[in-house]
Amino acid sequence: MCEGMKKLIEGEEILNELYGLIEKYSDGYNVQLKEVVKTIEMKHKENTVRWIPVSIFNSKLGILEAVVKYLRENCGLRFVEIGFWLERNPKSIWISYRNAKLKFSGKLSADHHVKIPIMIFSQEKAPLEALVAYLREHLKLKYSEIAKMLERDNRVVWATYKHAKK
Repeated sequence: MCEGMKKLIEGEEILNELYGLIEKYSDGYNVQLKEVVKTIEMKHKENTVRWIPVSIFNSKLGILEAVVKYLRENCGLRFVEIGFWLERNPKSIWISYRNAKLKFSGKLSADHHVKIPIMIFSQEKAPLEALVAYLREHLKLKYSEIAKMLERDNRVVWATYKHAKK
């Protein structure tokens, strides 16, 4: 038997074992197979798309537009997946992406050492508020440093943070 065939058979055996484990789990916890698969997919995405470099934010795009453009073009996510991650309607994600492409046709730079967790954008705060609050509270950055990173005015950053704290 050739090496390729052995790997194929091993892969099939592993898939069968995995399927058996998933079935056992779904039966034992009274959960539908579909929900288990969705949970596994979510865990996989959590491990692959958790952080966004702060360098994607610029004065040409809104915060949500930059996030959506980065996730679509740099990470290759579909609008439904982006909507899932950001807890937003895929149609609004598509509109944000379309607007971002009209405003900025180039590729976003992803070469900054400061990374932002994607989950902050799924909160109830506006995207800019969530971003500024995270940078200020978790990374302990000054307003001027945040303003420089995001290519925004110092006063805008200060006012946004004060509004986010309410």
